[in-house]
Amino acid sequence: MREEIYQIRRPEHILFGDPLYLDNKKRFKNVLIDYQPEKCFDVRLVLKEEPDLQDARFILKYMDLYFAPPQDLKIYMNNRIYQGQQSKSKGVAVDTARYHIEVDERELDIRTGADGWWGCFTEFYRMDGKRKISDAAFLSIYVPDEADFSWMRQNARYLFGELQPINKNKKRANRQAR
Repeated sequence: MREEIYQIRRPEHILFGDPLYLDNKKRFKNVLIDYQPEKCFDVRLVLKEEPDLQDARFILKYMDLYFAPPQDLKIYMNNRIYQGQQSKSKGVAVDTARYHIEVDERELDIRTGADGWWGCFTEFYRMDGKRKISDAAFLSIYVPDEADFSWMRQNARYLFGELQPINKNKKRANRQAR
């Protein structure tokens, strides 16, 4: 498994889905992501490669985005949530063997090589009476087989701007230096 974690600036708006569906966002809202992160959220980008658990001949690749208040990011990045939270998820369907990603003013069209599910989005929230309060969100973009890590890094830089690496072993290195 290979993984790189980056801090990135919080985008104002993300649009992700099959380009065929973008002309009628209302009709295809169940298979498109049209997301505006909360202003109080920080963002982490995780580029990841891992073996397919069902067939080790294949390597799965992801560009994962975590949106949450700074003090809570690690909780969501470790696949945990707070007691009493609810979540709502949806997948990103592709019928033209490609998907479109738009982050603020930057756009990419990616050929997937196949139709099917090419991403998922989950929002974590709590209710205050009838009011829904968004606590965090997670967006996973599946990367085509032909792409490699440098392709993911290059496209992430284009979409999100500067990538600030986060060293997972930072605390250990500081302890050893003392």
